[in-house]
Amino acid sequence: FEMLKYLGIGVVIGILVGILLAVLCKDKIRSMALLGGFVGFVLAVPVAMITVGFQFSGILAILLFICVSPVLGLVVSFLFTSVLTRILARFSKHPMKLNKWFQRAQILGSGFQAMSLGGNDAQNAMGMIFAILVSAGFLSSGDDLPLWVILTSALAITLGILSGGWKVIKKLGSGITRIMPYQGFSAAVSGGAVLSFMTMFGVPVSTTHCAAGSVMGTGVTRGVGAVNWRTVRQMVTAWVITIPCAGVVSFVAYLLISLIFGL
Repeated sequence: FEMLKYLGIGVVIGILVGILLAVLCKDKIRSMALLGGFVGFVLAVPVAMITVGFQFSGILAILLFICVSPVLGLVVSFLFTSVLTRILARFSKHPMKLNKWFQRAQILGSGFQAMSLGGNDAQNAMGMIFAILVSAGFLSSGDDLPLWVILTSALAITLGILSGGWKVIKKLGSGITRIMPYQGFSAAVSGGAVLSFMTMFGVPVSTTHCAAGSVMGTGVTRGVGAVNWRTVRQMVTAWVITIPCAGVVSFVAYLLISLIFGL
């Protein structure tokens, strides 16, 4: 009965989102309605968890929101970009001024997304360090997080971006779809908003998934063909492989350490 109730919520959300997408994109009513139905189905359970209090186990909830975050980023970005495009159509006589303005605004939007990313992504690393400290007896579960853990996590993320993150940035920025300055602003703000929303509810999600979904959302506003789905498939494949591979590596590392130190 519980699952039927939440599937019913998914159907309602799908209908509402489908209608909204169809209104914003009248020439693609069928495809947008299908997208709305898919989005509603995907978002049904997390919406129910937040609004009705439906509870999953910790691991299942995290896996669920990892799958939901790119879809949510795509939808929010699509809606925001569609509305923004309609507003900017009234000022199409001055495209150069708009480009210059959004080039500056895009920096602010990217800053907001970066803060939102740090607010969620860094918490994942700090959470694992905190769990290790608690299990080792250095802290209790009710203690505050030490300052050195916060600073170390922030420094590690910064060094990661500087050392090898540019490849990911390039793929997100130009590999998924071509975007104009106002679309880049829209994708950054949408992705940041979704990440902030998830962080507010204490939900750890993949920030890369969310950012990629936001970029896809801006591309879909120009049609499904505007998105490089080959790149998207490569990214999704990597996402699917990452979790089990990380689990296997962690399991093997634990066995080796146990054998070496006799734990």
